[in-house]
Amino acid sequence: FGEITISEAADLSTLNYFDKAKEKPAVALISVVLAANRNYNKVVEPNIIRIEQTNLKSFTQLSKLVEEKTEAEFYSFWGHKDEKKYTTLKKLLISIDKLKSQYPDITKDFELMNKWATTADLLNRKNDLIGSIPNIAVATFQHLRMVFGVDTVKPDQRVKEVLVFEFGCKRLSDEKAIKAVEQIANITG
Repeated sequence: FGEITISEAADLSTLNYFDKAKEKPAVALISVVLAANRNYNKVVEPNIIRIEQTNLKSFTQLSKLVEEKTEAEFYSFWGHKDEKKYTTLKKLLISIDKLKSQYPDITKDFELMNKWATTADLLNRKNDLIGSIPNIAVATFQHLRMVFGVDTVKPDQRVKEVLVFEFGCKRLSDEKAIKAVEQIANITG
């Protein structure tokens, strides 16, 4: 964004942030799963752009796609041959079905995930329906919450670098880095 304040850059980068997830929550879910430990711009984004051109929108459609395609066919669809991510996606879809049972009045996928995201507790992540899924680490947990409507942060390398450089916060755990950013946000508005 050029030479502007962090606050201005944050405001610009979050314009319409949730629009894609509202329109195509299934694609948003795939995007978060594929993004874990990957260079998003180089490895994930080209596949997401291609998937966005399909008619895939809902979690029901995604579940059906996973059921109907072989594992190899699905790898071809989403552009990655990664059994761990594939298993994570399948477990997420099972957890989402459980959320649908818990909140039968919520019929829109984005609203369902937003309900989860706003009530999910980072510090109790291991006891959470989604946070307890193997391979859903702190960053992916937070990324899911962000994509589905929560104003928070995930503890990536750049966030931690800013905390060290600007605030002298060294060797913070992921959870403490998130809490530090939340406190800074609360103080600065």
